Amino acid sequence: MNAFLRAVHTHAGGDWLVPRPAWGARWWLLLLLCLSGFQPGAEAARRPRRRPDPPPPDYTLSALHFDRTGDLLAIANRQGTLQVWNVQTNRLAFGPWQCEEAILDARFTADGKKLTVLTKSQAALWSTLKWASVTNTRVNAKPPCELVLNPDAGRYLSVSENPSILRLWDALTGRSIAQPIKPIMEGVPKIQFSADGRYFATISSSSQSLNLFEVYRTYRGLFQWGQRGKIPAQSIHFSPDGNYLAVISTNQTVTVYEMANAKPAFPAFQPGGSVATFQFSPDSKRFLIALKNGGLLCRETETGKPLWQSGKDPFMRITNHYAADFFPNGQALLVGSESSLRVWDAIQGKPQGALIQCGGKMDRHLLSPDGKQIAMNYPEQHLIRVLAVGTNGAVSLKCQIPYGPPTPGQP
Repeated sequence: MNAFLRAVHTHAGGDWLVPRPAWGARWWLLLLLCLSGFQPGAEAARRPRRRPDPPPPDYTLSALHFDRTGDLLAIANRQGTLQVWNVQTNRLAFGPWQCEEAILDARFTADGKKLTVLTKSQAALWSTLKWASVTNTRVNAKPPCELVLNPDAGRYLSVSENPSILRLWDALTGRSIAQPIKPIMEGVPKIQFSADGRYFATISSSSQSLNLFEVYRTYRGLFQWGQRGKIPAQSIHFSPDGNYLAVISTNQTVTVYEMANAKPAFPAFQPGGSVATFQFSPDSKRFLIALKNGGLLCRETETGKPLWQSGKDPFMRITNHYAADFFPNGQALLVGSESSLRVWDAIQGKPQGALIQCGGKMDRHLLSPDGKQIAMNYPEQHLIRVLAVGTNGAVSLKCQIPYGPPTPGQP
């Protein structure tokens, strides 16, 4: 027990308690400490405070985009590194360029003459001839966010969250075209532009309700779908000719609307499984649905008439990752999973060429606009592999591009 607080019993003159003078000893101790220069809390103040450890570098891929010729490939990560690679010469065309903020997206304009780079506070337009900033617009992009380029290459749409705000900017001047629109739905919306840039459709990330807007009439809402108890939408797809809008609902019902009257072109249908991807053919006369179980089905756009349907592909069912894209000529398809790719005949609905083993886990693949290159991302290795596509579905490795931590001896 503490000596200053301890009491002693004595029996002289009866039982009574005599406490020791604890208060006097405390004052003497404080006086000695003051004379010695001791200051309460001084030792703790002299001790350096431990700063929190900085977060580990995040080299996750945030942008992967070909220009219209398929020669240039823009690659960016969340660590703020941007590089543009010439896949024909296997050399850097620009970069690596380091940004102070994480790069959220980077896309080439339709003419390939500019590159838009989005961070949480800036949307900058770069010239691909001089690789210099042309315009720089202040934005408030809170992840998750999107940067959607209008196909006419003169405008781009930035999206921010809390509340979700859509803002259309002029890419040439860096100025807002009209007042920002606050959609009626909550959460960051999914956005799709029509091919001619006249319309864009949005789906709420929370309610999955769909809205269609006309760009050149100050965001006049054309129609709303998915409200008042109707089935919410999962994804939206404009046809390349701008005449149709396909809507996939959350209960896996496919409805193709005519843009002229906003009415279904034919009765809605269910493809028989969960829809992974939806693609219109380049001529808009057909559409392709890829199911997560490995099935493919192709139908006529105007009437909805079935053209062909494949069975479940074993190598797709294993991974449950699926994606399918039309080649620019509309005659072939590129079908891929986590670990394999396959070229299909889009007219007959049959595989063309051998199964392409990717040699590792792949989370996305990108077909160039000319159909001659395939870019594949390997997230665990922070590596992009570019394949050259030959005749009859034959492919060969063209180049490998790292986008993760710099290797020794490199900037």
